[in-house]
Order: sequence, then C-alpha cells, then structure tokens
Amino acid sequence: MIEVNAGDRIPADCLMIEEMNVLVDQSNYYPGTKDNFNVEKNLSEQFDPDSEHPDNHHLNPDPFLLTDSKIMTG
Repeated sequence: MIEVNAGDRIPADCLMIEEMNVLVDQSNYYPGTKDNFNVEKNLSEQFDPDSEHPDNHHLNPDPFLLTDSKIMTG
C-alpha cells in the first residue's frame, strides 16, 4: 500500500482504494503529444469495463494508476 499526493509520480501500477478528486497526467502513455493528458480517476464502483467506450476516461473514469504517471490533484 502506498500514499501519493499532488506532484508525486506513481512508482508502480496501482489500484486506488481511497481517493479525493484525483487527476493524473498520463501523457507519457501517449507518445507524440506535447500536452498533458490529464485523466480523472475514480474508485472502482464507477468503472464499467463493459461500457460502450471503456477507453474514454472522461465518460468512464477508472481506478487504475499507471507507473510514472504524475498526480496533478488529489
């Protein structure tokens, strides 16, 4: 179990078990983009992997924190 705060980098792939208004910069997973790719994260009861657009993080926030992503808020 780890605790991360705004400004921290995620040390390993994680599943959130507690959160408060988390926004994560995942731009390192989208090569070629110079802008931040900020993604809202929510706990698992709101994530639906069977939704029509599971990769659309704005419509379907997920509880997964990816290695080396940066916590922007929360």
